[in-house]
Amino acid sequence: MVSIVTIGCHPDDVESGCFGTLALYRKKKANVKILLLTGGENGGNKEVRLRASEAACAVIGATFVYAGFKDGQVTDDVETVSWIEKEIQKAAADIVFAPSPLDRHQDHRKGGKAAISATRNTANVLLYETPTTTEFKPQMYVDIKETLDQKIKALSMHKTQEEGALASEAVRCLAKYRAYQIRQFGKEIEAFQVIKWILNIDPDK
Repeated sequence: MVSIVTIGCHPDDVESGCFGTLALYRKKKANVKILLLTGGENGGNKEVRLRASEAACAVIGATFVYAGFKDGQVTDDVETVSWIEKEIQKAAADIVFAPSPLDRHQDHRKGGKAAISATRNTANVLLYETPTTTEFKPQMYVDIKETLDQKIKALSMHKTQEEGALASEAVRCLAKYRAYQIRQFGKEIEAFQVIKWILNIDPDK
């Protein structure tokens, strides 16, 4: 069974960046663990935001693990890297998703770098985009048409956050834009940057 670990710096990061893909993996019975580095306390009540993250995980039956680092002060030093790496090892992760470090938010920059360091022994590592990502040149695309509604439902759990980038219309538009970018009209896509990916070629599939 495939094991997946996903790293988010704040509540709603994972939901906006790669939740449709995680939902697809869950449909295939993969184990999905979501690591949340901070409680997002700079953007609202921490306990409320953590409950929203737990509710979002429940939409697809993902495991939720909270690190307890301070919002706005995430580092890419040994403490953060070691914590992430231990959780990856516990899950025996085959695939890790993390935020792109090319981002306006300092936590995303540091958290993304920490995740890249922590996955040095992981076979497959993909970076997702957030609404504050500044430079994103995807190399891998996933059609999430059948799970986009689950993604929007998960994002709707974060009721205390401003509309804007988390609004269902914005989420649908980005998915359609990523499809348009690669001329896959009619699809709805999440895009990823590849840190490393082992392509398994099976002629029987």
